[in-house]
Amino acid sequence: MSECQTYKIFDFCVIQKEEDIKREIMNNGPVVTASQIYLDLLTYKSGVYQYIEGTKKFRGLQQWKIVGWDQDENEDTYWIAENTWGETWGEDGLIRIKAGQDKNFFG
Repeated sequence: MSECQTYKIFDFCVIQKEEDIKREIMNNGPVVTASQIYLDLLTYKSGVYQYIEGTKKFRGLQQWKIVGWDQDENEDTYWIAENTWGETWGEDGLIRIKAGQDKNFFG
């Protein structure tokens, strides 16, 4: 049996405001969150994803690792996130998710 490293979580915080999430990424690295699994996520290829009210969803949650953020040509902020679906999904395994809809998407 091979040896594996184990890790313990000593503390965590729940953050919801956009500026707090950015600060956490800058100070401590990626943050973890969860969302519903919406049908259109399965076919996401590129661009800034925006949740549309009423989009069909599957039961359960998808975990996301938010690794950063940027702005599009309209200066709208979006999150850069990764999930467990691998590099063949999305933009080499990443998705750009419109910020400001966090309570609808990540809530």
